Amino acid sequence: MKKIWFMLLLVCSACAFTACSDDDEKTPEAVAPTATMPEKISIGREVTIEGKDFADNAKLTLKSETETIELKDAKFTATSVTFTLPVNTKPGSYQVIVNQNDKDYVLGNVEVSDFPITDLLMPSKIKTGEKTHIFGEGFTESDKLILQSNSEQKIEIGDADFNDKEASFTLSYAFMAGNYSLLLIQNEKEYKLGDLEIEENTTIITPITKRISKITYADGSGDVNYTLHYADNQIERIEYSYQSEGETIEETVYNISYSANQILINHEDETIYTYTLSNGNVEKCTDNGESVFNWDYNSENYLSQIIEVFRDVDDEGEEIVEESPTNYTYDNGNLVDIEGVGVDFNKSSLKNISQIDMVACIYKFIIGAISFENDFFPYLLKACGNTSVNLPIASDVTYGNTPFQYVVGMWGVIAINYDNDGDVSTISFEYED
Repeated sequence: MKKIWFMLLLVCSACAFTACSDDDEKTPEAVAPTATMPEKISIGREVTIEGKDFADNAKLTLKSETETIELKDAKFTATSVTFTLPVNTKPGSYQVIVNQNDKDYVLGNVEVSDFPITDLLMPSKIKTGEKTHIFGEGFTESDKLILQSNSEQKIEIGDADFNDKEASFTLSYAFMAGNYSLLLIQNEKEYKLGDLEIEENTTIITPITKRISKITYADGSGDVNYTLHYADNQIERIEYSYQSEGETIEETVYNISYSANQILINHEDETIYTYTLSNGNVEKCTDNGESVFNWDYNSENYLSQIIEVFRDVDDEGEEIVEESPTNYTYDNGNLVDIEGVGVDFNKSSLKNISQIDMVACIYKFIIGAISFENDFFPYLLKACGNTSVNLPIASDVTYGNTPFQYVVGMWGVIAINYDNDGDVSTISFEYED
C-alpha cells in the first residue's frame, strides 16, 4: 500500500513540474508600440517619429479616408521610425499605423502638408554628360539639388539652373553609376523629389573636363590660393598667395621649366626645387638647401615612399647617412593613408577625373599629411605616378570619420566642404573658360 501511495505521489509531482514548465514556455504578450506624434509632416521630407517598443521588422502605413500609403522604405529601430512621404501623397489628415507581431497599432494622427513643387515630372534614368530636365511648378532661383547615394553620401549639383517651371543640369562624368535619390533644398528645407538611376555614358571613352585654373583653401584664419597658368598643355607658372582679413599677407610666383629628365621650380632667379624624373615620375627632389628626397613607387606605379636622406660627417671624417621615410598606402587604387593618417573611400560615389589630384589636395589642406610644397607640386604637375581612382567620403577615425561634402558641376568638383565640430574649411576649384 505504501508503494502505491509513493507511486501516486511521484506521478502528481511530475504533472506539477510539467504544468510549471508549460507556464514558463508561454510566449509573453506582445507590447504595443507608442510614439510622440508630430502635428504636421511634409511631403518629400524625411520624418523621424520617436517612440518605444518598435520591432525591427515592423511595417508602416499612413491611412486617410480615401488613401492608404504603405511606406516600404521605412526604417525602424527600437525607439524610432524614419520615412519619407512620396511626392504623390495627397495633403490631409492621416492615421499612422504600425504593423508588428501580426497586429496593427494606431500611433496617432498627423496632418500632411503640401509639397512645394506641383505637376512634378522627372526621369527615372539619367546619363553622365547629358542634359537633364526636372519639370514642375514652384522652383526658385535659390533652390539647390542634391544627389544622395544608397550609402547616404549627399552630393550637391553645383551648377543647376532653375526657373519657375523646371530645374536643369548636366551631370558630371565624376558620378558613378548607381541608384540615387534626388533631393531639393528650398527655404533651408529638404524635400525628396524621387529616385533615379545614373548610367555611365559609354559613347564617350574619355570624360570631358576642363583644366583647373585655381585652387583655394579657406578656413577661419584666411585663404590660401594657387593660381595655375598653362602653356603647351603644361603648367608654366604657379602663383601662390595668402590673404587674411582682407589683406594679402604673402605672395610668391613659381616659374616652371621642363626638360627630358628634370622639372625645375624657380622663384625669382633661384631654383628652389629640382625634380629628377624617371619614366615621367619624380625619382629625386633636391631643394635649394640641398636636402634630398628619394621617391619610390610600387609595381602598379603608385607612390609608396618619400625618403628624406640626411648626410653628415662624424668627428673622424666618415660620412653618416640617415633616412627618414614617409609611407604612402594605396588600396584598390586609392590613397588611403599617409604615415598613419588617412581617409575613407568605402562606398564612394565620385570618381577622381580631374587632371589635378584632388585627393592630394585633401591630404594637404584638410588632413595636413602633405605639409611641404616640394611634396605637393608633383601632384599638380602629374609627375608622381598614378593618382587615386575615386574621391573619399570622409576622414578616417583619427579625424572622427567626418564626411567630405562635395559640390560637383558639369566639369567636376567645384568645392569640398569639411565641418569638423563647427570648424569649417573649404577647398574650391575654378576651371578655365
